[in-house]
Amino acid sequence: MILKSLNKYRTDKNPIQKICPNIFIDENKMEWDKDKRSLYVAHEILMMHPVCDKQETYFRFVKNNSWIFDHLSNCRMDISNINIELGNSNSGFLVNIIEKILMNVQLMYMRRKITEEIATKNIIHFNKNDWSYKVLKDYSNILKKFNFEI
Repeated sequence: MILKSLNKYRTDKNPIQKICPNIFIDENKMEWDKDKRSLYVAHEILMMHPVCDKQETYFRFVKNNSWIFDHLSNCRMDISNINIELGNSNSGFLVNIIEKILMNVQLMYMRRKITEEIATKNIIHFNKNDWSYKVLKDYSNILKKFNFEI
């Protein structure tokens, strides 16, 4: 709602200089489900640009999902100094309440329209057009042309 009111919400018709909020994570579950991990998801995680990164949430998320570097070994990111544990700061108490309310509203809204999206208490991943299968299939075909196996 905020992005739409500021004319910053990305649509297919007008993606330039817009924000596509497609992954929302809760600090209580930062690890991507093992059965959902792939080269495609690793790329999506590394391409994220956090809009709000309180307490280095994005870097803690990356550190909790270090498997992404197995898929994209040329990517370099120093996350060695990132503390995985959530800080004790109570300064975000009101923000946390607002986030919880908005997340619940979003989950209620999505229930009727859900297709490929992931919508749980701890993560929302908007993935209406899941390209992972096509991207991975095309990638595999390219590797086969060069006699590589994945």
